[in-house]
Amino acid sequence: MKHLFSLLVFLTGIFMTTAQTKEETITWLKEKLKAYGQNAVRATNVTLKSIDECNIVVNYTSSSKDKMGKIQNIRFQEILPTNIDRIVRSDESFPGHFVYREEAVVTTLVEDGYFINKSRTSSLRLNEESVSIPEVEKAIKHLATFCRKK
Repeated sequence: MKHLFSLLVFLTGIFMTTAQTKEETITWLKEKLKAYGQNAVRATNVTLKSIDECNIVVNYTSSSKDKMGKIQNIRFQEILPTNIDRIVRSDESFPGHFVYREEAVVTTLVEDGYFINKSRTSSLRLNEESVSIPEVEKAIKHLATFCRKK
């Protein structure tokens, strides 16, 4: 029993020294999330506005025709909670989309904050050719462990 306890203490020590801190995880994700939305057909100017332990905030522009047929650029903001269920894998349809158990992704207009919708999947997706989806998913889930529920 004493040996088992010693082994558990040793393994816990190893885990604690190898686990990334919140700041290290955020820094790593900022680099990897540059690939978010880069493969979008209709979205342009995709920028990672902020990332913290609870949310990833992304701004992007989408073109749309008005009633007169004039093309207008509309700026959107997408708030992606870090408590993801999963990220769609390469062997599935539409890889790179963030998936949630409930409607959690909030999309608003940047100009006036007008609420557009709330959904269970992200509008944009990771470029699977630029990043390892399983690694990004693991990092986001790790970051979510630092988020305190309000």
